[in-house]
Amino acid sequence: MFYKAIVIGAGPAGLFAAYNLSENGVSTLVIEKNKQLGRKLLVSGNGQCNFTNASKLETFTNKYGDNFSFIKHALNTFTNKDSMNFFNSCGIELEIANSNKVFPKSRNSEDILGALVKSSKLNGTQIKAGIIIDKIIEYDGIFQISTIESGENESFTTENLIIATGGSSYSHLGTDGFGYEVAKQFGHKIMPIRSSLTNIIANEDIYFSLSGVSFKNVELIIWRNGKKIKEKTDDLIFTHTGISGPVILNSSRWIQENDLLTFNLINKPYEILQKELEIGLNKYGKEQIGTYLKRFEFPKSFIGILLSILDIAPDLKCANISKQERKQIAMYITKMPITVKKVGDLKNAMVTAGGVSLKEVNPTTFESRKQKGLYFVGEVLDIDADTGGYNIQAAMSMGCVCANNIVRKEKLNVH
Repeated sequence: MFYKAIVIGAGPAGLFAAYNLSENGVSTLVIEKNKQLGRKLLVSGNGQCNFTNASKLETFTNKYGDNFSFIKHALNTFTNKDSMNFFNSCGIELEIANSNKVFPKSRNSEDILGALVKSSKLNGTQIKAGIIIDKIIEYDGIFQISTIESGENESFTTENLIIATGGSSYSHLGTDGFGYEVAKQFGHKIMPIRSSLTNIIANEDIYFSLSGVSFKNVELIIWRNGKKIKEKTDDLIFTHTGISGPVILNSSRWIQENDLLTFNLINKPYEILQKELEIGLNKYGKEQIGTYLKRFEFPKSFIGILLSILDIAPDLKCANISKQERKQIAMYITKMPITVKKVGDLKNAMVTAGGVSLKEVNPTTFESRKQKGLYFVGEVLDIDADTGGYNIQAAMSMGCVCANNIVRKEKLNVH
């Protein structure tokens, strides 16, 4: 059976591409290997589906690692406001929560998935789920996709093939890296696959007892072999095996085993804090150091670990803190060191970093630079975003731009 466009993958990128194609009269088929559509979308935001962010579009610049320039055109073409308007038009009430995250008011991801599926089907998109693709062959600009469904073989042909299969993270939801194999078949380079939006397992088990303790607005610096790699500022959370929270999740794409991470817990330079401590320890000389440090709003459990690491007795009077000890306290608070034992694996990572090389895909159409009529959208590409709705927004923006290009192409062919 022939379709003007075939989409492989029924996540937000694939479904939204299909919606835009079929809305403009392009006959479209979506093939999904899972029987359940949008499985990863359903678990996003703990099942609440934070699908975009209501911040001004110019603040999106630093949310896509080092690859914002690639996604910029798509985000400007189909914006975060456009996403919100689309779901509103589907009858879904929205809610803006902390950090401008946008959710369905129901906090149910099924509403978002349902809107994407229904809007596509209403326009005539055919969706086939539980389909295994056996092989893809291209000949003279036509793609033939051979499939297996319940032991039955079937084949479909198209001039426009969109790969929207996602990455390799959350493999229990069916993301198996199939899109990378298709890309390689057509000569594409795959950038190293690694975890993103994942936790860090620390070497220092002394911190494990702090599980659940959090700090706001922490500056993180990643060091490798004595060289600064990246820095990021956001909230930090201790876990029972290490560290997490937005500052870690949004930096995990750059972090490797054995990296040194330093944290400024107070958002003040060492020199300023050192001076403050000098004045404060003098002023509250009769107070115990453990009590005095509570003035910085540090949790009691953290103060205990801080003093234990620095080998300072918690009941030592502030007046008896030596100059060297004062400097050590200031250094620890502004440059708390944690070494990376392991980065959370792909099985538990929310997003995949790496993927189809961006140099080989046109960012204004998402068409392959190596194979005419072949498109890549969403997480299969070497682009990943911070937590906060930026990944799903990017997926929908890419799906829209890709579809618009195919629609333009089809209209030119008609004339």
